[in-house]
Amino acid sequence: MAEIILIIVVFWVIIFGVRVYNQLSALREAVINSDKTFEATLLRKNSLAQEVIEIAQQVAIYDQNTYKAIAHATHDAAKEMAKSSHPSIILTDLSVHFPQLRHEESFRAAQQMAAAIEGQIDSALIQRNRLAEQFNIAVISFPEVIVAKFLGFDKIDFRDDGINDSNKKKGERISRQQVGSREEIERNLDILLRRNQK
Repeated sequence: MAEIILIIVVFWVIIFGVRVYNQLSALREAVINSDKTFEATLLRKNSLAQEVIEIAQQVAIYDQNTYKAIAHATHDAAKEMAKSSHPSIILTDLSVHFPQLRHEESFRAAQQMAAAIEGQIDSALIQRNRLAEQFNIAVISFPEVIVAKFLGFDKIDFRDDGINDSNKKKGERISRQQVGSREEIERNLDILLRRNQK
């Protein structure tokens, strides 16, 4: 009789361990997928910086008096956008300094895109941290904590904002690759202006 009870107890312990493992694995996978969505949103924000450069170059072709100022300002703005969690503010500041950008439909579309991306960054961050919280609660709850420790499930850190140190470095690297130097932008604008004058 004691052997049967022992077999039943061992069976239920194994079933419980499998259930906890599956639950923790699913939660951890949800956090990983949420991180990927968040990173993809940050990459969309970084690609918007290149679009701003192209828009400003188009405007500069038609307004030769301010093209160098636009080139410098958009270079700086694009770099800041890649690092900032609020790219729409940077675009708004740019349009204040260069009102001719406000009349460009593509620039207004970029502003709307920046605002949408900010919202996506915020909601992705909230969702990711909510999933991390659920995972962490499951990892420290008794008796799940026993299985979690035995199988190596550790707590997951929360992300504090859209631009942590690794994302800042990634944004700086992307902005350097996409935006180029001020001199390169000026050179490209000079070439475009010469072509249009011919």
